[in-house]
Amino acid sequence: MSLREVEKESGVRRSEIQRLEAGSQDFRLISFLKLCAALGLPPASILDQAVSCSRPYYIERVKGDPQFSREIVSRKIPARSMYERRFASAIGSLAAPAAHLLRCSSPTVIAAYAKYPRPELQASFVKFSQKLAFEIEPLDRLSLIKGIRAAPIDTLRLLGLLDEGYITEALSSCKKGTPWTPFVLLPDAVPR
Repeated sequence: MSLREVEKESGVRRSEIQRLEAGSQDFRLISFLKLCAALGLPPASILDQAVSCSRPYYIERVKGDPQFSREIVSRKIPARSMYERRFASAIGSLAAPAAHLLRCSSPTVIAAYAKYPRPELQASFVKFSQKLAFEIEPLDRLSLIKGIRAAPIDTLRLLGLLDEGYITEALSSCKKGTPWTPFVLLPDAVPR
């Protein structure tokens, strides 16, 4: 579609579209909705891509979780070691996609198209996404997001997303000295 066609179809002036493309103007909600309609894009799927969650952020949240220290001790993981970093990375790598699903408008679609390192993780994330879509109210979602930020380990356990097999794989690969990066990979876009 040409710029002129987008202007005609959406009702958004060409000058505004050019400023939006150049990044010199923020989107107005009405312009966003009109442009999505003109381009045949569901606004929710565009917004879902914008709410992605940072794995490094959640890894740091895990390290600050008081339960993390207790887990380190109970699992006999040496403090400040590669094992501790791998353990934090494994849990943070579950917290980030869980937080993303809590924020997005179509959790079942996102969970269905994600790639998982273990079938057990896929089953638990799909089940969680179905609960989000059909049982959990928006204010409860907010409470769970806060829980993942403040107490990621306990919250992931509560949600059924802390997969012990996944954690064991992460720690055993560390013992073997092998690289380990099997994260839950959320789709950049989903088919329409």
